[in-house]
Amino acid sequence: MRSLKPTKKAAAKKTTPRKKAASRRKKQPSWKKPVFIGLTAAALLGLPAGGTAYLWSQGIIQNHIERAEKASLHASMQAGFVLDEVFVHGRKETAGADILDALAVERGQPLINFDPEAARERVESLGWVEKASVQRKLPNNIVVRLTERIPVAIWQSGDRYVLVDKSGAEISTGDVGRYTHLKVLTGEDAPQHTLDLLRIIDQTPDLQKRVVGAAWVGDRRWTLHLDNKVSVRLPAENPHQAWRKLAIMIQDHDLLSRDIELIDLRQPDRTIIRMTGSGAKRLLGSEENA
Repeated sequence: MRSLKPTKKAAAKKTTPRKKAASRRKKQPSWKKPVFIGLTAAALLGLPAGGTAYLWSQGIIQNHIERAEKASLHASMQAGFVLDEVFVHGRKETAGADILDALAVERGQPLINFDPEAARERVESLGWVEKASVQRKLPNNIVVRLTERIPVAIWQSGDRYVLVDKSGAEISTGDVGRYTHLKVLTGEDAPQHTLDLLRIIDQTPDLQKRVVGAAWVGDRRWTLHLDNKVSVRLPAENPHQAWRKLAIMIQDHDLLSRDIELIDLRQPDRTIIRMTGSGAKRLLGSEENA
């Protein structure tokens, strides 16, 4: 748990209210005041709706509500229900300043008019935050609990690099250099298919480690890039099966140690392998010498 200290505005100078001069007129009972007279007359005439509309149009009821709200705020502040500290659980990557900005609070403000639900929605709009809860803890504190997103890949879109989680949600463009071990995705809408990609390659942990990047092609399939610069074209249909087939081929024939640059698995009944230029020359040379 971490504590955040919201800033505080300069305290307003307190002034002692003047005492009203004693009135010579006798105080009028509340039931004789114009507002109550108007309400009574409306009720007697059978015009409660019209009378209420009139009061609203004159702003009388609204003024009473606003005065009551101000009195309630003042009473809560007098009772000590003002913000002193914000406690945050689960924060690792989310900046404390960003949380305070999302809460939109400052030290010394009354807690009675703080809306935890609206604040929660603002906190959850932060890139690192997957889920959040926000609570008032009277008399003086706000407690925030976070579940942060876990980056699983980097999406490259032009010159822009963005961390994404398994759901494809964009997390952050800052400090991507800390996550160079993650796989780099390219292609429009690639993040939305991140979970499917992980399910494909996670079937074979050893081969999964050799995948350094993946391109989402034609909005229908993946081309994977391995650490030895070999590209693997997966089919749009049954990519899981094709990936398992490749893992068996690599294990049985030591395929990745050969001079190849492309493995095309898009045809279910055959595998196309393209050699590198130098590998093809060596193969031709060996055939001529045979």
